[in-house]
Amino acid sequence: MEGKNRQWLLARRPAGMIEPADFQWVTGPVPAPADGEVLVRNLWLSCDPAQRGWIAGDTYLPAVKIGEVVRSFAVGSVVESRHPKFKAGQLVQGLFGWQDFACAGPGTPSALAPVPEGVPVETAMSALGPTGITAYFGLLDVGRPKAGDTVVVSGAAGATGSAVGQIAKIQGCRTIGIAGGAEKCRWLTEDYGFDAAVDYKSENVGKKLRELCPNGIDVFFDNVGGEILDLALARLAMRGRVVLCGAIARYNDAAQGRHRALDEGRPLQGSRRRAAGARERSRDAPAPLQGREPRQAAPAHRGEVRSAIAADSDDRQRDEGQRDLRPT
Repeated sequence: MEGKNRQWLLARRPAGMIEPADFQWVTGPVPAPADGEVLVRNLWLSCDPAQRGWIAGDTYLPAVKIGEVVRSFAVGSVVESRHPKFKAGQLVQGLFGWQDFACAGPGTPSALAPVPEGVPVETAMSALGPTGITAYFGLLDVGRPKAGDTVVVSGAAGATGSAVGQIAKIQGCRTIGIAGGAEKCRWLTEDYGFDAAVDYKSENVGKKLRELCPNGIDVFFDNVGGEILDLALARLAMRGRVVLCGAIARYNDAAQGRHRALDEGRPLQGSRRRAAGARERSRDAPAPLQGREPRQAAPAHRGEVRSAIAADSDDRQRDEGQRDLRPT
């Protein structure tokens, strides 16, 4: 196929805050799909906190290698198919990377999969995508909430956190979100149905958690780590559960280490409390999701779970090759 493929490559491992020199902008030919592959024209690209870990080293996925295209989730249209289950013009999703075109196949690291017919792209990338799956399995399989539980979510205004809060409400839980800024907190309570929200930028988080959770936190779904995690652990109820999904507060720490309180076993030690990771459960989600997809999909289809992407989709533009993706 004629044309050009614009790509962002990883130039070096970041140390501390991300810098422009960590990436390299290149333009090359459009690749040709091999047997069993399809050529995808990316329409939507994601920019997620998980990418900070992928470019730093091995995580639940192998690290992006120096010189490789930066890994990212994407939705695109099939331009050419050499796979019997996919056809030209079909919308597909997978780990296609920061580039215009990608060759992908099912059962490969690209994790090629069709976008379900009738599902808006915004929903496919959120409530029915990686962030929604992480929220679903992390909360229900790891957090195991029960009706009446108090569920606290950090990073609650993000794509995963906002889904967690809504799923918790569907389960009959009292839900409290921690977010940065008055507008985000208003959005959580007025638009997404959280019972309360804590603004970590202007409020004393520890004091607010004591006020809002007098009987302790039954489930803490953590997306940020750091001081917020310390404060939540201090309020954990007997038999409370901690879902360790992310630690974005420390992703740019050049000397990252394991979390102090968890390493020392406090305050969990001897207290019948439990901490477990969300990603380990959700990373292989396509297989377990096969038998449970109706449970996952139904709330989104009924409009019970809204997505952070859909909420501001009017302000987002799909790249059709007209915009220059390079920074100004």
